[in-house]
Amino acid sequence: MVGVSSFTERKRAEAQQRFLAEVSKVLSSTLDYQETLANIAQLVVPQLADWFSVDLVNADGDFELAEIKHQDQELVKLVRAYREKLPLDPTEPHGAPYVVRTGQSELYPQVTDEMLTASVKTEERLALAQQIGIRSVMNVPLIARGQITGVMTFVFTKPNKQYDQRDLALAEEVGRRAGVALDNARLYREAQEARDQLTIIFQGVADGIIVYNNSGRIIYANEAAARMTGLVSVDSLLAMPVGSALTNHEVIDEHRQPFPHSRLTHQRILAGEKEAEAIIGYTHKANQQHERWSLVKSRPVYDERGDVLYIISILHDITERSKRQSPVSRALPMSCNAA
Repeated sequence: MVGVSSFTERKRAEAQQRFLAEVSKVLSSTLDYQETLANIAQLVVPQLADWFSVDLVNADGDFELAEIKHQDQELVKLVRAYREKLPLDPTEPHGAPYVVRTGQSELYPQVTDEMLTASVKTEERLALAQQIGIRSVMNVPLIARGQITGVMTFVFTKPNKQYDQRDLALAEEVGRRAGVALDNARLYREAQEARDQLTIIFQGVADGIIVYNNSGRIIYANEAAARMTGLVSVDSLLAMPVGSALTNHEVIDEHRQPFPHSRLTHQRILAGEKEAEAIIGYTHKANQQHERWSLVKSRPVYDERGDVLYIISILHDITERSKRQSPVSRALPMSCNAA
């Protein structure tokens, strides 16, 4: 019997590893927010649950039912309609509110009718729970960047199925991976929306414009900025990893010395300055005669909490003016002109 048990455990562990591999593959297949949610649900049901839902929580602690997966679509519609009418109470002692408050998962291997009656507040909600046929439940947190962003609920509806601690460990790992994927999808969506808005705002501006998020990543740039920094296109500028150097150009200061990354104007804003400006040159590594000079000014955009949300950098082309000045003397006149 020991040999049979050992074989069964090994097969189960192998199946869980295959499932996690599928999860990672699915989650890496898209940066679309809704598609990511749907892909998670499609994978979980029926492999790990008969009923699956995702509740997301915002900064105010309010819950949004973001995804449900179950074979009975009419029941799904009923639950969505109920939740729109009566959202989750953040103070509830069990379920998603408890998981968000404590960061602790919940495991109920066997859910009885008495447990359901005691845990719900309204007759309508009890009727829905009984209609779903809840028999075994796991609630696990979605975690991204150390923050709980939501809760995933796994439900077995068949009496012969029960979750155990190993299932909970698997569900928690799915929650960690899904949390990161959803956060990436959210950031991508926000960046796309911001980029569309910025395109409208800055269209027709002659100066170069670069907008960074609060991680130092470029989320918007116009053609003038790409041209001034020596890149062939805006896409090349947007694709640059945070902190990376230009491939074909060297960034120099007004004394033709390498420009320290920490002194770039957007980095100074991230370090706490209210505004920053600098004269920056971009010289081609293969052709030192081909260089451009810009007066760069950066200012922050704050969110409602007063934290830096974006940094907007304006690049004013001063190449022609710099040609008429020596490297050492160009700083003072141009800085004075910029004041």
